[in-house]
Amino acid sequence: YLKGVLVRLQKYDINPGKDNQASSILYPFMNKYLGAAEQWQELTPDQQNKLEACHWMLEEFRISLYAQELGTASPASEKRLQKLFTEYERL
Repeated sequence: YLKGVLVRLQKYDINPGKDNQASSILYPFMNKYLGAAEQWQELTPDQQNKLEACHWMLEEFRISLYAQELGTASPASEKRLQKLFTEYERL
């Protein structure tokens, strides 16, 4: 993930507009995750597990958006994230 940060910073200097576009896709998911994480203590174990899965998919999605050439450990996409958050919200 640290390599991803370095790649993102290098690319930002070249094309900040593309970085901003990727951020506009990622940030709604990040905000949703952070809002849910604030309630961590009140969540059931199943909810905590699903929210943790959301966190790691967010990290992989971040790599796919900003440093795609590094590859991801598991598939991550906007559609997959939406599905995972929907599953979390149903618990």
